[in-house]
Amino acid sequence: MLLSIVTITFNNLEGIKKTHSSIGNIWPNSNTQWIVIDGGSNDGSSIYLNQIKPEKWLSEKDNGIYDAMNKGLALADGDYVWFLNSGDCFNEELSAELLFKALEQKKDIVYSDTILVATEKKLGLRSDISTRKLPQDLHINSWQKGMVIGHQSMIVKKTIAQPYALNLKHVADYDWAINVTKKAKNSILLTTPIALFDVSGHSAQNRKASNKERFKVMTHHFGWFKTCLVHLNIVLLNLALLLKNKKRY
Repeated sequence: MLLSIVTITFNNLEGIKKTHSSIGNIWPNSNTQWIVIDGGSNDGSSIYLNQIKPEKWLSEKDNGIYDAMNKGLALADGDYVWFLNSGDCFNEELSAELLFKALEQKKDIVYSDTILVATEKKLGLRSDISTRKLPQDLHINSWQKGMVIGHQSMIVKKTIAQPYALNLKHVADYDWAINVTKKAKNSILLTTPIALFDVSGHSAQNRKASNKERFKVMTHHFGWFKTCLVHLNIVLLNLALLLKNKKRY
């Protein structure tokens, strides 16, 4: 059972070092292949990669993160593929033994919650902070309310992992997750989070564009009416929370 870990990076030497360190318990070994796609960094990343020698790596200009992820996917030889990008970390509380036991069950998707961190401090579980409940039984309708599973906490069979849509600039990972779930016949939820995701430094500058693109993707997969109902429900929930907080003070 071979697991291909794909890491995308660009001018993030410290991030790639962090990710490299975190996978020390699962790579290198005969069950794991590490693929690194560097977008032509000039911060010493290529020198570092040449020193640690992932099974496959390249450093060249690309057309954005999803183009780079497609390159990594094309190079993956594993039965499973896992996108753990630069700065993302494998959760040390989940042992390599437990991870590979889950993969040996040969489910189409292995997924879990994600631990959010900021400048090395753990903030909590993604499902708690985002208030998006982690689906206990993954199916296509699980995605109607958005990205309910962190991308770095999904490990999927290579046979159902299609390329990312390059016409999407912000939410191709969301579209990809929906498409993967459509193809999946089964899945397994791990109670221990698979990955840590560092949210520090992530700005909201593309939030408006992302929201528009997400609405487009949701409409494509779930229809205009259902998508509008979901967004109306979100607005009403936010208003209810706002009124509740006002009454407190």
